[in-house]
Amino acid sequence: MGSSSGRAPVCVRAGGPIPVVASFESIRGLPIVLLGFTQPNDNAHAPNEWMDLNNYETGIRAIARTWD
Repeated sequence: MGSSSGRAPVCVRAGGPIPVVASFESIRGLPIVLLGFTQPNDNAHAPNEWMDLNNYETGIRAIARTWD
């Protein structure tokens, strides 16, 4: 299976803790996968946060492929 961006996916273990994920996993008994589509310079959660529309569109396609 190819990727939505035409490049191989990269698994990066980064980001802040999201405590509810452990609850979801224990309640549902299923593994949880979090997908991120922003670049480090997007300033996520900062007052000047932004996201390139190409990343947004590629993210939508990637989620659809993941569900497929």
